[in-house]
Amino acid sequence: MSRSLIAAVLAFAAIGVGTPVRACAVHEPLNLGDARNADVVVIGRISAQQREGRNPPALTVTVDEVLTGRAARSLRVAIEPGLGVSPAMMRGQVLIALRRSSPAGLAIMQHICSDPFILDARSRQARLVRGMLARRR
Repeated sequence: MSRSLIAAVLAFAAIGVGTPVRACAVHEPLNLGDARNADVVVIGRISAQQREGRNPPALTVTVDEVLTGRAARSLRVAIEPGLGVSPAMMRGQVLIALRRSSPAGLAIMQHICSDPFILDARSRQARLVRGMLARRR
């Protein structure tokens, strides 16, 4: 078979599958500066993970502190399908950067090929984000 025929067959096969491919050749590190573009940044505790039929998976976050934006004491937050939260993140406070999305309301900020914007609230990275947001006020 010629290369062009093989390429055409693969292209049609990819179209027929109908699901996006999210393979990443290079993993991008989390950009802490993205927190400046977040609609809401909170410190809180993840209290539950839920999967609701066709809707994206969701987390329930109990908010202890709002660093930027407006947030209720309890938030339901959408996460990317296939993304789980580690048991360690379920045990302590986390800093989460969120963006408004529809129809889910709020979603965790995440770029393709990068980690979701969830940090241990006691980490050096979280302290840097706090400082950056405090200077912005």
